[in-house]
Amino acid sequence: MAFELTVTDDDGASDSDTVNVTVQPPEAANFQLTNLQAPASATQGDVINVSADVENTGGQSATKTVEFRLDTDGDGSIADESAVASQDVQLDADASTTVEFDVDTSGIAAGTYTHGVVTPDDSATAQITIEEPSEPAKETTVSLQPTDQTTAVGVGTTYDVVVDSADGGVGAAELRVAIDDTSVASITDANVVDDSATEEIEVAADGSWVDVEYAFADTADTGSVTVATVSVEGNSAGTANLSVEPTDDNSEVLVFDEGGQGYDVTGTNGATLDVEAVQFLVSDLSAPDKAAVGSTITVTANVTNDGSVESTQPVEFRIDADGDGDLETVVTKQETIAAGQTDEVTFSVSVPADADFGPRQHGVFTTADSSTAEIEFTPPDVNGDGALPSDPDGDGLYEDVNGDGSTNVGDAQALFSNRDSPAVQNYADAYDFNGDGVVNVGDAQTLFSEVTA
Repeated sequence: MAFELTVTDDDGASDSDTVNVTVQPPEAANFQLTNLQAPASATQGDVINVSADVENTGGQSATKTVEFRLDTDGDGSIADESAVASQDVQLDADASTTVEFDVDTSGIAAGTYTHGVVTPDDSATAQITIEEPSEPAKETTVSLQPTDQTTAVGVGTTYDVVVDSADGGVGAAELRVAIDDTSVASITDANVVDDSATEEIEVAADGSWVDVEYAFADTADTGSVTVATVSVEGNSAGTANLSVEPTDDNSEVLVFDEGGQGYDVTGTNGATLDVEAVQFLVSDLSAPDKAAVGSTITVTANVTNDGSVESTQPVEFRIDADGDGDLETVVTKQETIAAGQTDEVTFSVSVPADADFGPRQHGVFTTADSSTAEIEFTPPDVNGDGALPSDPDGDGLYEDVNGDGSTNVGDAQALFSNRDSPAVQNYADAYDFNGDGVVNVGDAQTLFSEVTA
């Protein structure tokens, strides 16, 4: 480019000349990045904020695209990635601004990524770890069931501890069941329903509470799940309230699924217990006089509720099966009988196949009353007519083979005819009349000689 230059001296004289001057254009716009800001980690689904300062270090104003990119192919570079988000930025020479991107991580798989902000002239990168979201807390309530019961003084009952809404089972729990008036009733025991679970049960010395702590249970996966039972016994007439509470070591009731994830226990539901001075009385015991070992007998008795309210109480059949003089409980039934009503209670009882022969005491028992009788264990029916053999002289040998109540030739004949049957051979000691250790025609002959002598 040419310019005309004129010079004037002090006397007013002037001179001019032409000067060629070269003018350089301003330096091109250059968008440089600094101060990249981004979280080091985020949970999948979070919206993260990424920002960076952009400065135009060139000499010209310009508008350029600024992008946020993510290394999706795992090569550690974002140079070959497409923009996740972008914006156009206009900057004058030497001007700067801060760009921000709000990035939704919902579609980004869990992992660690290189990411950053890119201009046509520069880039700034960082690392971010996307973490899988934690499982949302599962909500449930814990209840005692049934909510209302009636029992009698000296009589126990049970309550179920129920997790009302399970999702993934109830593998572990820490909780307390408490009763507010131990003069009316007290807690005596508790147990976890799943026998395979490892449990710790602690009952207060005064029966006011029981702590149930367990793990490793295998329960139903969904729905209402009973995890434990609590035993309570009536002490005196009145009403007591039971509640589900945290143990002393915890601030809340703890319940976990089978994977160990905790439930959010949003509430607990207690129960009440009415204790009445009610007795169950036993009468009209009916049972066979004899029973063959290995057989099943039916025993009945009338049980009367003499109280003024309906009550549920245990009714037990007991028998001295091993002949040691103590009657052991064989069957227990929880009977609910209305006030003043009499119900017939029936027990079906199996006589042990290996029981010793001879008389045994047995009976039906309630907390307040009992009725007993004697039954004789014998070898099985020999003739197949239902008549059981007997030992008239108590010497351990069953001379009344055919079970007709007398000893005569008919018994010798019955033994002869059935000597090889299981009913005889399986109980040889009862028919070894000649004492040679086996039962055969010789024993029939010996019995014949005895009854015809």
